[in-house]
Amino acid sequence: MTKRLLCALLAAVLCAAAYSQTPESAHAAKLDAKRASLLRYLKSVADSDRYLSGQRWSKPDWDEIKAQTGKLPAIMCVEYCAYEGNQKLNGGKAIQWREINPVANKHWNAGGLVRITCHFPNPYMEDGGGLRTRLGDGGEKLFSAESSPEKTRWLGMLAEVANGVKDLNKHGVVPIFGPMHEMNGGWFWWGSTLPTAAQRKRWDQIYSALEKNGCRAVWLNALSPQIPIDEKNGPDFGKMDVIGCDVYGFKSANNLGAVKDKAEIAERRGKIFTLSEFGAYSAHNPQDDREFGTYDLTELIRQMDAHCPRAYGAVFWAGPWGIHRSKNAKEFMNDKKIITLPDATYEGK
Repeated sequence: MTKRLLCALLAAVLCAAAYSQTPESAHAAKLDAKRASLLRYLKSVADSDRYLSGQRWSKPDWDEIKAQTGKLPAIMCVEYCAYEGNQKLNGGKAIQWREINPVANKHWNAGGLVRITCHFPNPYMEDGGGLRTRLGDGGEKLFSAESSPEKTRWLGMLAEVANGVKDLNKHGVVPIFGPMHEMNGGWFWWGSTLPTAAQRKRWDQIYSALEKNGCRAVWLNALSPQIPIDEKNGPDFGKMDVIGCDVYGFKSANNLGAVKDKAEIAERRGKIFTLSEFGAYSAHNPQDDREFGTYDLTELIRQMDAHCPRAYGAVFWAGPWGIHRSKNAKEFMNDKKIITLPDATYEGK
């Protein structure tokens, strides 16, 4: 075969490949590249001596952070479930992405990152709520081959969450997505009161719902500290990118050695690590704590340096756990080691 003919054939193949790429496949390829870029960025921050700041979204809280510190967090954590799954819906929708996505889009475009949490209402409850109500049958109805009202409600919620993530993707946002958080604890309906195999199936269902809808996200498994997990039979590590640890309480905030076991799992499994939630006061009734309002936020930097230097950051919870409710918020947010808005930018975003 002559060199000229070979070049002509190669050119024809390349042209055919270019024309065969549909707008949908081109968009998917672009999202894949954006997801890979986000993962590289998170890994680069984890490998540095800096940390991404983050907080649960609440406009009054964020306004107060700005007023106190002159800065805003780099990571905006938004909730997709109405009433955080803890109240009756009264006929309303369980999933509220249409209300929150515009806020998330704006934050992303301003130089920030977006994280999604889902406090799913209990699908065994006809009108929502039941966040902390155990499933009597271990959740069998949710993945049974037989149809049921419970399964219909559950799959409907997953489909709507996938629609929300796809809408973010359409606007160029690749979120950090962390469903079934703290599943190694027993307080949420998806938690350790379920068999480990059922938790794995539940994670698979959520993962499949997003994949089937063409969604792109960075997957976060946010765990509680000092409670062991079943690495062999729990959710598939191949279906997560980040392992996090949710830390609450004044004692733990002053000694982050509590996260050691989860940070070690992340390292062993080749995953990125983060403080997926942080609150310096009790998870329940924090304002009753004797120490409420006295935590020195600059101590968090020292604790992360000492106990989880490979974490990419920390996301504070809202309200009494927020950045604005502890001491030295301005010093913390203006420390050279803390990344704030609009500096969560990187090549390929």
